[in-house]
Amino acid sequence: MRVPRSSVVLLTAAAAALGASSTAGAVAWDTTDRGPGTALDVPFVGSVNDPRVAIASDETAVAAWYTSDEAPSVRVATRAPGAAWSTTAVDLTASAPLPELGAFYGVDDVQVATGRNGVVVVSWFEDHEGGMIVRTAVRRGAGPWVVSSPSGPVGADLDDPFVAVSDDGEIAAAWIDERDDDAQLRIRTLAPGTDTWTRPTDVVVNRDNEPRLGYLPTGELVGTYQDRDTDAVVVFEKACDAAPVLRRDLALGGDSESAEPDLAVSRDGRVAVVWQEEEDGEPVLVRSAVRSASGAWSTSMLDRAGTSNDLPEVAASDTGFVAAWDSRDEGGPAVDAAVLGPGATWEPTERVVGQLAGPGESDVAVAPDGTATVVWEIFEDRTPMVAGSTRPADGVWAEPERVAVTDEGELSGPQVAAYADGSFTGVWRDAPDTAGDQTELVRSGLLDITGPVVRTDPPATTTIGVPLTLSAVAEDRWNAVGSVGWTLPGGVEVAGRDVTWTPTALGDATLTIRARDARGNETVRTVVVRVVPVAVAPPAGETPPATPVPPTVVAPPTPPAAPAPPAAATPPSACAVPFVELIGIRATGTARAPRVRLTGVAGRSLVGRTVEVRRDGRKVGTARVAADRSVEVSVPAPRPAGARARARYRLVVGDARSRALKATRSATISRAVRLSGGRVAVTGRISSLRRSTTLTITGTPACGGARATRTTVRSDARGRFRVTLPAPAVPGSATIYRIAPRGSGTATLPIVVAAG
Repeated sequence: MRVPRSSVVLLTAAAAALGASSTAGAVAWDTTDRGPGTALDVPFVGSVNDPRVAIASDETAVAAWYTSDEAPSVRVATRAPGAAWSTTAVDLTASAPLPELGAFYGVDDVQVATGRNGVVVVSWFEDHEGGMIVRTAVRRGAGPWVVSSPSGPVGADLDDPFVAVSDDGEIAAAWIDERDDDAQLRIRTLAPGTDTWTRPTDVVVNRDNEPRLGYLPTGELVGTYQDRDTDAVVVFEKACDAAPVLRRDLALGGDSESAEPDLAVSRDGRVAVVWQEEEDGEPVLVRSAVRSASGAWSTSMLDRAGTSNDLPEVAASDTGFVAAWDSRDEGGPAVDAAVLGPGATWEPTERVVGQLAGPGESDVAVAPDGTATVVWEIFEDRTPMVAGSTRPADGVWAEPERVAVTDEGELSGPQVAAYADGSFTGVWRDAPDTAGDQTELVRSGLLDITGPVVRTDPPATTTIGVPLTLSAVAEDRWNAVGSVGWTLPGGVEVAGRDVTWTPTALGDATLTIRARDARGNETVRTVVVRVVPVAVAPPAGETPPATPVPPTVVAPPTPPAAPAPPAAATPPSACAVPFVELIGIRATGTARAPRVRLTGVAGRSLVGRTVEVRRDGRKVGTARVAADRSVEVSVPAPRPAGARARARYRLVVGDARSRALKATRSATISRAVRLSGGRVAVTGRISSLRRSTTLTITGTPACGGARATRTTVRSDARGRFRVTLPAPAVPGSATIYRIAPRGSGTATLPIVVAAG
């Protein structure tokens, strides 16, 4: 199974590149507007419990919860991107009843998991007169919900069901089967596209508790659980495509009582486990273990001095983790959090909010670019409410904000999930204090911190002194577009989507578009157009002077040459010439085991071929060109720091060679997202920059294709930038993008290859 590449995008470069950035307005949750995608109101006469939410790969939000009282059920509502929540919730238990198990007493422990190929799975357990049963409901793409049971009817007690989905759609379900004095961990898997569960794993016989699961990008299953016999948190793994037999990988924790483990997997292949630890009544500590992509574990303590902590949770981005937990010190209840970027060292723990009037009951989610949001319960006049805080990647936690308040009743159990564009959605339980029947609801809120998508189609060149009219289209997924305006060369501001500009100077001219949505989120995009001279024709009635013709020299006759064989017709931009390019390189691993991770792309004719990785001219590893033409490989780096800094790497396949790059110099691409119309938005960072500066982006055809292109974009003080590349123009073309800060060397952006 291949890892989806965020650094190799199947699109093409047009004549002029576009630069873009977004700036968020005041962070504010939208919970009152009944417009698209901002509120989920599903009333139920009875008790609503434990709402959960996740985002599917097609950006559909899925909320699930269970009801109790006289009509137990598990219910699901969905919200397509930019649309409203479904007006009715699907009753999963009613769609597949089990009358053979007798009376239906209740449900518990609802969980939701999603995969990158459109798979969504909801899990829970049911209590019947004839026994308990773990059940799952699976939906693939736009298909129906298919309900099945990984456990089958069981006479013993079942507890703690949990599910996870791999990139290719494999589903794993774990639960605890309590028999006599044992609490046995069991796990089964469901192959992609099938509805038949495998046989159970070899049973882990202990008094086990609280299993958690996750899939690595390689397809390996990892998990953790609490061993109540040894007071340890245990990590296990199952190799990709192997029989579902668990291999105990690591036992964490010491002589103290370890409990409440949570687990997350990042897109760069690392695993983070957090748990709480208590010894002899001392304050409860928060500990973490992180496994590198190479399999090496390192442990650390996360809690703040003088605090007692509870219920840690961890979430993953493309390149790191964020952990959050409920905390208490002499100032009262609080919520703390810690951030882990590349590597295995957590940043110092931060206080998100302090001096709460009650326990936090917090939850955390992280967007692909590292933006994180924590939500928690607060108490006002002894009534639970919901609040939250957001932390941009490489930023600080914002001041806490009220997510939802009520004049009567209580709001509780908040959960949060992240969209790919950096927006967040949350769900919680709303129990109004009204007369008559107790009607409870599942409510939802939206945190939109991204600006509109801006599209425009400028010409590559224009003529000096001739008016040029340009139009911009701004669209926002969640809110109305508030304003659109242009900044012309010379600093002239023009309001509106359309602008007419008459160039007065030759060369590359930069025009800037700014669009804001109704919540104040802004997108800034730059357009570069080359201004060329006017072609002057000769006066009417005159003809240009004739060019002198040299005298004809007659050469002696030569025998006719043999006709050359006809050449195969190949479009000039079809990239028929084999090529391979190294597009990303960065240092990974540890000081004891340093490694370098390389990504590249090759021509279509090299798909399936073996690529050599050469360091300073010597072979140090191999990789294979995947079907999508991508290359990804990790190789050992030299041990001395000086040698690591000097080493130069290149990819070689056949007669094709990439240019050499150093691991100490690259543009890190955190996200590459396909936009409407076939364009792609790239977010990246040049780690060596520590100030805001102008970046020049040059696109050079790898073989054939159009001429080279240039554009500029501003980075922020941390070297972060955003650029949007236009839609494909010529199938088969390939462009190498390089980026150069002012007064510095160049780094490499992703190659953009045309679709088809």
